[in-house]
Amino acid sequence: MTKTAKGTPPRIAVVTNCTATGTMLPSPGLEGKDLEVGSSLDQVLEVWKTSIDQALLSDEFRTTPLELYRGISFHKIISTMDALKGLHCKPDLFVVSEGFGLIKSDKVIASYDIHIGSGDDPSSLANIITGEPFKPHRWWEGLNFILNGTTKPLKAMIASNEYALIILALTGRFIDLVSTDLNDLNLHEMRKVRMVGPSTRSALGGAVGRIVRRGNTLPYDRRLKQIYVGNRNDFPQRCALHFVKEILPLVGLDASIEQHVESVQQAMNAIGTLDRIGSIGEEISAKKLREVLLPLKDSNPTLSVEEALEKLRAQGIVVSEVRLGILWSNDVADSEEALKAFNDVTELHRVGSTGTLNPDVVQALKVLIKTLRAHNPQVTLTAKSISVWALQYYKLMGTTCPSELSSAKKVSGVLRRVGDVLGFLPIEKTNQFSTTNYRIALED
Repeated sequence: MTKTAKGTPPRIAVVTNCTATGTMLPSPGLEGKDLEVGSSLDQVLEVWKTSIDQALLSDEFRTTPLELYRGISFHKIISTMDALKGLHCKPDLFVVSEGFGLIKSDKVIASYDIHIGSGDDPSSLANIITGEPFKPHRWWEGLNFILNGTTKPLKAMIASNEYALIILALTGRFIDLVSTDLNDLNLHEMRKVRMVGPSTRSALGGAVGRIVRRGNTLPYDRRLKQIYVGNRNDFPQRCALHFVKEILPLVGLDASIEQHVESVQQAMNAIGTLDRIGSIGEEISAKKLREVLLPLKDSNPTLSVEEALEKLRAQGIVVSEVRLGILWSNDVADSEEALKAFNDVTELHRVGSTGTLNPDVVQALKVLIKTLRAHNPQVTLTAKSISVWALQYYKLMGTTCPSELSSAKKVSGVLRRVGDVLGFLPIEKTNQFSTTNYRIALED
């Protein structure tokens, strides 16, 4: 590790990826749908830079990564940073952002909606940059050059003497995004890196393969789920949290990569079959959860869903953030009908291109259902009308409408997955070109 002056706390960098769940609607011009399909990489970069400059002129759209990003994976990274503060070091958090490059957690940015994923999402760069073959690492290099003045900011940060240890907690597509940075690291620079998250070493090639072959990937595997419960999307962040809370206090910040690897391997080997509620990969039943949930809520009335999720997972209780959110309010937790609906929900975490469905979205849709049942139970709804209602509802509430409800297309995606559970029943289309309408179930 890089040496520091005697008595000076070492500086530690944690690098994680951005999340699809955020607190603000995208700034004007900073959505994929605002960009012209068929453009070249250079054309999109030019328009994107102009839109960023314009958005940053308004306080309405200015924010920071700490204020913008949400979701359980980001929550775990915040917990990781809190744990580092107790280890006599100076930690800094960096985010690999598909819209702003490598950014420090306190850097002023603007809200946006763009990503490098595939599929038919209009915010996917792969669907916009079709005037030439789209390559994620080229977008990364070009984006960082126009915004940060360098094509390889992660390489530059690691190569500097500023940080003694760098923890990389990135999911697969973000590792691909920064692959050219990693590929340029020399042996001395690589020894400062601890990569957590790649769960299948044999599947890693290229730049990441070099790191694996040189022993920089900490050997976390699926056994971690027995003590740090989660899913594949937050695996790197769970690894980072375990490494900081369980490994670094034992062997120290200045231990060698070999010592860190050995300590993680020993920790994985020591994990036995724990007698916990809910086995690995099997979510707790609604009835069992209710027995745990109600006393927890009674004793912690101000607890947020994310905080409750952490407490439950610390007990080894396997439950997704969205499923917990559906039962978290008092009226739902006390409803036997809701418990039945809860047991029917198995894939709510798949809403959107990445990340989890914000529990606030479920709560808002429940408010709409309850209001309509009381005042206009025969109403016919469209995804557009629900989106318009949501924007007005959150405006009246004095807060930002969740991205999942900000457009008709996104509302349609939500309703395809959870509509029937919440009470939005699709009306059969008259033909393949007609809009899907919905009626509300008169009772749960």
